[in-house]
Amino acid sequence: MPPKKKTVKRAAEAPQPVLVGRTARRSPGLFPPRPMRMEVLICTPPNFKRKRLPEPSATSSGGNESPTPQLRSTVVECETAAKSDAETPPPPRKRKPKKLSSSDTEDAPTRRKRKAKRVRRSPSLEETFSGDEVEPEHIIPSRLRTRGTLSQRDRILLKLKRKRQGLSPPKSSASESESSEESERDSLFDGSSSDSDHSSQFIVDDADDGTAVAQLPMEFSMEAHQDLSHQFKKIVQFMVHIAIRPLGEREQFMKQLLNTEEYFSVPLKAARRRISGLRESLVGSSRWQPEFIALVEKYPDFEVRDLNIAPPCDVCRISSRRGCKLGTLSGYPYNRMGYTEPKQGSKYKKLTFNLGRFCAERMEVFHQLSHWEFKLWTCICQEVDQLNEVAQADGYVDDRDRFIPVKGVHDTHDADGITDWLVKRNFVEVRWAIIELMIDRAQKVEGKS
Repeated sequence: MPPKKKTVKRAAEAPQPVLVGRTARRSPGLFPPRPMRMEVLICTPPNFKRKRLPEPSATSSGGNESPTPQLRSTVVECETAAKSDAETPPPPRKRKPKKLSSSDTEDAPTRRKRKAKRVRRSPSLEETFSGDEVEPEHIIPSRLRTRGTLSQRDRILLKLKRKRQGLSPPKSSASESESSEESERDSLFDGSSSDSDHSSQFIVDDADDGTAVAQLPMEFSMEAHQDLSHQFKKIVQFMVHIAIRPLGEREQFMKQLLNTEEYFSVPLKAARRRISGLRESLVGSSRWQPEFIALVEKYPDFEVRDLNIAPPCDVCRISSRRGCKLGTLSGYPYNRMGYTEPKQGSKYKKLTFNLGRFCAERMEVFHQLSHWEFKLWTCICQEVDQLNEVAQADGYVDDRDRFIPVKGVHDTHDADGITDWLVKRNFVEVRWAIIELMIDRAQKVEGKS
């Protein structure tokens, strides 16, 4: 039989560690080697004797003394490192500040601050800076500022300031300037009349320089933007100036006043602009025919009455609206410049229109806003004519509205005196109240259509 083969059992190998996501080999840069510690244990038999090593002779006074034996340790510790360069140095320890007591602080000497050393400028830099300066022979004396030279006005103000403080007047170098300043001081503060010319030059008017003073137009002044009630009295005074003139001179005189006198032209233009703006924005309608608007602005009288029938409206011409009012335009056309009466050849006209309920109300307010100026002019002319009629009477006039006897004016050609007379009779206040009611009515008609 063949010999049996001997089987040699090998020890089971230890399982290798499985690394997931990393290599089994460590990188020396990422993971530095750790120091290894080895303990070596030396076993000796119980009766084992060691040989003592000879020790060097000690140089001492007692040479007979035997040296003490030194035992060898049985445990040897050694530390090895794979790479000494990879060892990380320990972190530095922070030094704790020493606490000093009060006695130590008193005994400790105070440290002196070191002074910064001054760096001397090199001679080359000094030469460059000295070269940049302007030589004195190239300096023009007339271009330099001279201190101590004051103007005449500054000297007077300085004297006045020192006089109020109770100080002596400043001394001047030249004796001539002292004499001139004394004369100026006498004329300004002592009230002497000999040197009044110097005091008159203290404040110089712009007109004396020969330059024209720029003035804003009157339309941009505060007077143009005041309330209409404040400017209404000036409008009445303006119309009184025209009413006392003869009929043939009124148109030319009104043009002259509007061109030369801003006291009258600015209030009249402001009132016209405001009332016409209310008329166009609040009362006027885009449905109205332009021919009908021109007729309303031309004739000064307008009347409205009811109708029993309902014809179509002639103003807006909307088929769904039926006319229930009859409007009548009448009167003579007039010239707005001078409010002159029509010529003898002009005829009195009367025009009628069928109006709806809303168009009739709006048209009535539109007509009042178009002819407010002529209505005011008519009332002023009646007052002036009444004064002329009673000029030769006893001097008293009965007010038609209030029945209060008021003393009349002596001169019927004095426009300012007649204006004051109208103010005393509350004529200006009553006429302004009528215009205010007209403006309020225009604002209420805005929502109606």
